[in-house]
Amino acid sequence: MRAVLTWRDKAEQCIYDLAFKPDGTQLILAAGNRLLVYDTSDGTLLQPLKGHKDTVYCVAYAKDGKRFASGSADKSVIIWTSKLEGILKYTHNDSIQCVSYNPVTHQLASCSSNDFGLWSPEQKSVSKHKSSSKITCCSWTNDGQYLALGMFNGIISIRNKNGEEKVKIERPGCSLSPIWSICWNPSSRWENFWMNRENEDAETYLKIGDLKSLVQLHVETQRWDEAFALGEKHPEFKDDIYVPYAQWLAENDRFEEAQKAFHKAGRQGEAVRVLEQLTHNAVVESRFNDAAYYYWMLSMQCLDIAQDPAQKDAMLSKFHHFQHLAELYHGYHAIQRYTEEPFSFHLPETLFNISRFLLHSLTKDTPLGISKVNTLFTLAKQSKALGAYKLARHAYDKLQGLQIPSRFQKSIELGSLTIRSKPFHDSEELVPLCYRCSTNNPLLNNLGNVCINCRQPFVFSASSYEVLHLVEFYLEEGITDEEAVSLIDLEAPRHKRENKWQEITSNNSQTLRLDETVDSMGDDDPFTAKLSFEQGGSEFVPVVVSRSVLRSMSRRDVLIKRWPPPLQWQYFRSLLPDASITMCPSCFQMFHSEDYELLVLQHTCCPYCRRRIDDPSP
Repeated sequence: MRAVLTWRDKAEQCIYDLAFKPDGTQLILAAGNRLLVYDTSDGTLLQPLKGHKDTVYCVAYAKDGKRFASGSADKSVIIWTSKLEGILKYTHNDSIQCVSYNPVTHQLASCSSNDFGLWSPEQKSVSKHKSSSKITCCSWTNDGQYLALGMFNGIISIRNKNGEEKVKIERPGCSLSPIWSICWNPSSRWENFWMNRENEDAETYLKIGDLKSLVQLHVETQRWDEAFALGEKHPEFKDDIYVPYAQWLAENDRFEEAQKAFHKAGRQGEAVRVLEQLTHNAVVESRFNDAAYYYWMLSMQCLDIAQDPAQKDAMLSKFHHFQHLAELYHGYHAIQRYTEEPFSFHLPETLFNISRFLLHSLTKDTPLGISKVNTLFTLAKQSKALGAYKLARHAYDKLQGLQIPSRFQKSIELGSLTIRSKPFHDSEELVPLCYRCSTNNPLLNNLGNVCINCRQPFVFSASSYEVLHLVEFYLEEGITDEEAVSLIDLEAPRHKRENKWQEITSNNSQTLRLDETVDSMGDDDPFTAKLSFEQGGSEFVPVVVSRSVLRSMSRRDVLIKRWPPPLQWQYFRSLLPDASITMCPSCFQMFHSEDYELLVLQHTCCPYCRRRIDDPSP
């Protein structure tokens, strides 16, 4: 730009400072002990202002153009209006070296040889702060948060708008080089200057205590580890960290991690929406194992929201619904692979158990993606192969009333004919046993996955879908979960009689016998006696145990689902202690121990909830 002289004027006194009015219509000069006000359009001297008794060293205009201030060697500061009227005067203990207005709050900073003061229109008094050296210059940041003071001893002191020192910058040899002028770099240029210098920028923000800007720096540069470490120390920045992190994860197709980040940030709505979209996509794309995992995550999300009393009932209902869908899709994954792929890695018994489980579970509405045709087709094929001919005939009959894909028609028609040559009964080896009442249940159960005699719900393995030798029991009223666990942990020894001659006397006879098997498990185990109490009938009677029964149990025979609030814990007793059962501490699904160990070795995680084996958290 080429500079052109517009006007000039010669002042009789030395000019120490000058300032433009923000709209550019006036120019204020500090000349001698007076202020000279010029019209910038033609250089006309509008008015000389008298108020100081000694040389005026500095002058500054407020950004809103309503006031300007002047500082003098007479130790006073005068605040003037835009109409050139003095409205306030205050003094320091020494001559005034510089003044500066805050561009946002319009605070006035006035600096002298041994202190500086802060005045604002809202307060009547001036707050003053001591200085270790003569202040020669000062400057506010563009956002008005910090004030930089340059001193005669070469030190730079950065203060907040309350006057508290945040950073002291001491340069090498500073005592020999006084600071005569100081100015902040505008934010845009500052960002360009610090580009690719994140460490230096972070150090600066840390020194001035601007943690919010430090968090924003880590987020913008995607230095997530540093941001998380800062968020751990200062939880108030959790939203500022995890919401951008979740969005970044979603943009990079890492949706599962994005959902967890939204959840950690407290954005339950966004977390649920991400999961719902993931679940829908998995079902539509026939990734039923993923769908089961996402439904499990959705259920746990609802359980977390259910801690809010206002949403408790609705969220608990969704929790149970999503848990049920997760179990269905987890089982159907094997059925889908069996019908779609040329080879299956599942045993015939496993496919048989899964298809029976699904058939009994799909008594009402069938979820999206789950095919009754595939389920019945698998059941018919495996039933016939394993000797459950009666069930196979039922499955083929059911298939006749459904719309069958062309690729299955020939196989189903042939199977329907050949099954007529088989006996009309099922192999006794396949008949499920109720471990509560010892009743053999039919393979086709109109009641679903419960015992036809005692109505006790069956507990299935999440891998082979065999009925596990577990019976769920409930605590008597007044017994807390903590007390129940402490009683079970006591493991009181059972009383056993020694082998000896026993005398039995009746009215007409007297008998002596060597009693080696008088004590049976039923006589010694109070829990076994509870199983046969009021069994049978059309209503389910749960097993309710007292403190004495809990005390008699062995800890290794009891499995506990330790659900978080507001759910209550669930207790299961193993009736075959020699057969080991493993329960995942995260999803609380149960497996035969050998099956679980094999699956974990294959996938390095739980096959149901995908909790990694090296993850210490439940």
